[in-house]
Amino acid sequence: MGPCCGTEFEESRVVCPCCGSGGMPVGARTLSHLVVENRRGDIGSGSYRFCPAPACPVVYYDNEQTRSFYKEDLAVKVSEKESDPAVPLCYCFNISEKDVRVEVFETGQSTASKRIRAEVKAGRCACEIKNPSGRCCLKKVERVEQRLIPGARTKSVPKPDSV
Repeated sequence: MGPCCGTEFEESRVVCPCCGSGGMPVGARTLSHLVVENRRGDIGSGSYRFCPAPACPVVYYDNEQTRSFYKEDLAVKVSEKESDPAVPLCYCFNISEKDVRVEVFETGQSTASKRIRAEVKAGRCACEIKNPSGRCCLKKVERVEQRLIPGARTKSVPKPDSV
């Protein structure tokens, strides 16, 4: 795998000041690319965490928990925080749950994770600056595929336009 998908991140015991969920370390480079321009000056030099809790409006908070960035402070929608299946799961190659759902509905299978692996192997991923979590999306895409592919065999996958 490429450099971004081969990196392991340790879970943090530092919790989100809003919801109390454990946050994951995220690099300043991620914030500097994804926080909207008028809030970038607020980033400072702190160490940040990504809050993955779906119901929490906080996306990033610093270790000292004095600064937070919310969904509206980002230039992209955060898949962990949105229920819209058109929001990217993979930000590098713009693959959404809706895309996977369409492919599964039409063919009974998904090639999304295979395509992502090939792109990563070719060195074309930029997870650190495109994905709000700062991490590779591959496991998330694989979970969506596993959830949807068995349904295709029983024809229980909803039509993509009803998503």
